[in-house]
Amino acid sequence: MPAMTHYAVLIATIIFFLGFSALSGCASLTRPEPERRHYLLQVQRPGPVLERPMEAPILAVRSFRTAPAADSRGIVTIRSDGLVQRNFYDRFFVPPGEMLAGQFRIWLGQSGLFSLVTGMGMLIEPDLILEGYIQELHQDLSHGKQRAVMAMQMLLLRPTRSGDMEVVAQYDFNQIVDLPDTSIDSLVNGWNLALKHILVDLENSLRDQSFQI
Repeated sequence: MPAMTHYAVLIATIIFFLGFSALSGCASLTRPEPERRHYLLQVQRPGPVLERPMEAPILAVRSFRTAPAADSRGIVTIRSDGLVQRNFYDRFFVPPGEMLAGQFRIWLGQSGLFSLVTGMGMLIEPDLILEGYIQELHQDLSHGKQRAVMAMQMLLLRPTRSGDMEVVAQYDFNQIVDLPDTSIDSLVNGWNLALKHILVDLENSLRDQSFQI
C-alpha cells in the first residue's frame, strides 16, 4: 500500500475517534439530572379556631435553632449499617428551623391562648417569647425498623424590665413514629404525625400554665 494511502487511513481513523469522543461528551452533558423534590411539614389543628382574648399575652415565636446533624434542607437518614446519609434530591422546601417555627405560630395563633402570635422583629413588643431547638429530625432505618424521629426542646421566656429573659417554662418533646416503608412520602407523613403530637402536648401544657404579665 502506498505511503499516501497509509497516511489517509491514519487521518480517517483519528477523525473517527475524535468525532466519537465528541458525541459521547455531548451525550453525557445532555443527560438529565435526577429531579429534586421538595417537601413541607404541615399540620392542621383539630377543632375550630378559638377566639383571641384581648387581655391575653402577646407571644413571639422565634425561628428555631437546629442541631448540626439536622441543620440542612437535605433529608437525613440513618441507615441500617449506621451510616448517616443526607439526601441531595429529597429536600425540605425551606430550612427546618423556619419551617417548624411557622407551624408553631399558626397552631398557637388558633389556640385562643394569646391575643397575638407573631415572629420576632415586629413593632409590637411581646409579653412572652417561645424559643425552639430541633435536636433530631431524621429517618431511622437501624435495628431493622423504619421510623420517623423528631425531638425538640422549647423554652418559654418572659422579657424583664432590665432587658434580661426570665425562663417561664421548659418543654422537652421526643416523638418516634413507626413507618410502613422507607419511602419519603411515608417519612413526611410520619413527621407530620410527630409534629401534631408535639403541638397538642405543647398547647395542653401552655393551657395549664398561669401567665402573669
